[in-house]
Amino acid sequence: MDNEIQKLKTNEDNLKSKASISQQHDYKNAELCRSEDRKNPELKGTSQRVSEKHKNSNLNQLFEKPFTPRLTTKKHID
Repeated sequence: MDNEIQKLKTNEDNLKSKASISQQHDYKNAELCRSEDRKNPELKGTSQRVSEKHKNSNLNQLFEKPFTPRLTTKKHID
């Protein structure tokens, strides 16, 4: 019984040490990474490239009856 408890404690200690090492590694990489480096590359470049990424669709093609704006007229009161 004592032997099993000892094995569990050593396994727990090993896991804690591995976790601290990986956490230190993450912090080390975080210091080397700049926020400018993580920006999306599609935002850089010409406007032609942006237009390829974002296409505007004609809303009239989405409906059976095309959208026609309603013209409102003000009634003249004498």
